[in-house]
Parts: sequence; C-alpha cells; structure tokens
Amino acid sequence: MLAFGLVPDLSKGRSWIPVCFVLAAIILSQTLSACNPEGTVRVVVGEKSILGRPIALTDRELILLRRDGRIVEVTKSELTSADEVSTVFTPYTSLTIQSHLQGLFGKRYEVSRTPHYVVVHPRGLRQQWADPFEALYSRFTQYFVARGYTLAEPEFPMIVVVLESTTEFNRVAVNDGMTDPNLYSGYYSPTSNWIVTKVDKNVDAGSSTLIHEALHQFAFNRGIHQRWSATPKWCAEGIATMFEAPGVNNSGRHTSAKQRRHEYYLKYLKTRVDQGNSADLLESIVAGDELFEQDLELSYALSWGLAWYLAETRHSQFNAYLQKIAQRPVLQSYSPADRIADFRESFGTDFVMLENHFLNYVAEAQ
Repeated sequence: MLAFGLVPDLSKGRSWIPVCFVLAAIILSQTLSACNPEGTVRVVVGEKSILGRPIALTDRELILLRRDGRIVEVTKSELTSADEVSTVFTPYTSLTIQSHLQGLFGKRYEVSRTPHYVVVHPRGLRQQWADPFEALYSRFTQYFVARGYTLAEPEFPMIVVVLESTTEFNRVAVNDGMTDPNLYSGYYSPTSNWIVTKVDKNVDAGSSTLIHEALHQFAFNRGIHQRWSATPKWCAEGIATMFEAPGVNNSGRHTSAKQRRHEYYLKYLKTRVDQGNSADLLESIVAGDELFEQDLELSYALSWGLAWYLAETRHSQFNAYLQKIAQRPVLQSYSPADRIADFRESFGTDFVMLENHFLNYVAEAQ
C-alpha cells in the first residue's frame, strides 16, 4: 500500500495573512529564489530550524528535502528566516541515521545497517528483518538491469521500521497521515521515505505485503518513480503488485513464466473478461486514479495486469514510459489529457487495439 495521500497538496486554500507577514514572506522568497537549487538552506519556523534542499517554491509554500530523506512542507507565512548555508546538499550517512533512530525508538529496539538500509527492529531479529531487505534490493536491481532499465543510485539510506505492537504501528501511521491504519499491516510513505510495519504472524520480510512495499521504496529511490512529481497510481501499484509474484521478485529460484503471474489477480481479470464487462477500463485507469476510490480490487487487478502485460510483451516501451513520467516537473498536476498523451506516445494511439491485445493476453494465459 503506497501512501499517495501523503504527497504535499499545493491546492489547499489559505486564510488571510497580515500585510507585515506578506512583506516578510516576499523578502524570504527573494532570498530562497537566489539559493543554489542543489544547495542546503536553513529555514526557521517559530523556534524550529530545518535544514534541507529546496525542491519547490510557490507563492504559498516551500517544499524542502531534509538530509534524512524526508520531504517537509512549510507555509511561507510561517517562516521567520531563511538563508543558504551551503552550495551543496549532503545527505546524512547511514551511521548518523542509525544513531538518530536508536535514540528515537529506545533500548527496546535494535537498529541495524546494511549496504542500502537502516532497519529498526525488535532486538535480536536482524536476520529476520534487516538482511532480507538487502536481498530483495539485489533481486529488484537484477530484474530491472536485465531488462535494460538504467537505475539511479539511492540518494539516502532507505529506512524500515518494524514495530512490536499494533498500538505503536497505529501511532506512527496516524502521524504519517494514514486515516485508518487498522486496515494495513505495512505501508511505504513517499513523504517520510520510510517503510513502516509491525511484528505479525502473517507478515515478515518475505511476505507479499512487504515485498510490495519494498518495491515501492526501491522504485522511488532508484529513479523508476519520482517522489515529488505525479505518478499514475496504476503504474506504481501495478509494478509493486507484479513483484508479489515469486517469478518476478526471485526469478533465480522461480523460473517458469507461470510463476511470474499473480494468480489471484489473473483469475479475477479472467472472470471479468469472460463476463464481458471489462471494456474501456484500460483508458479509464490510465487517464486517472478515480477507479481506486470506486473499486479497489478491480483497480489493483487491472493495474497488475497492465504492468504485467507491458513488462512481458513491451518492456522497452515500458522502460521509456517510466522514464518519461519520472522526469515530470516537480509537483505539477498531471491532467487526464496529459496522462493519455504520454501513454499513447509510448504504446500507440489506438486504445481499442491495445485493450484487445491486453484482454486477449489475459484470456489466453494458462
């Protein structure tokens, strides 16, 4: 479950602001606009000082990327000062993040480091939690490199938090903006850049839930998706769901084409095709995310099916499409017309023909 709702919303209205604060905000805006976009700024909000790299500056807000990888949204009227402290931006090391998280979560937890992760977990459980994520990272990398996708290097150590109780999980999830954490056993937040989960008899680092979340985090940290630009939900969820299949996330062990399929969603889609009620769904989910609000199961099935079909039959075009949407401007809205245009540029203009090929591919899968 990717927490898309956590991405900063720049469309919210703001209340009236006194003139003195408007003038101060204009001066601060001029200071921020003159800063090196690859540098580090310090902004002060009340008594709180925040260091980060400016991602976007609008007439209302400043979006900062902190040195630990978290995205912070600051209303400009709340700023009391801003200045550039360096012309470069240096993320915190995994050692620094490890020390910070150890202090944050206390002695009941152990914080383990691997080459790419910092993992908070109950004491003594490194082998059950930290090492498997590093193994997933290697397998994810192998999959994309083998298909010609050029991956970026992660800018930050990737953080995973494994909590001992549902109470702790719910508290962190609510703080991250989750409205009903009881529905989930784990999630990835593009805002914090954390995976958060809990100790559960049905969930471990090898379960489909956490493979799904680990792929989200991998994709948003290696350039497949972009954390501060709009990613079609079908694309992000389709790829993550595709990796739940053992033949995708561990092709060295599971080698058959059948093992690259998500059997549950394949069966669901076959039923829809047999019933004849699947027409025009493809264009609908490409154009917008509304179907996820109307029918979650259908949305995930269709997202998986489309990602699986494109990865299996048109992987070069799929690579080009992913690269195109990952390069979209920062925090710019992505209209249905633009989403359709980008999809057609990558896969052809005839949606009816593409949908027929897709549905036939589903129907003929054995």
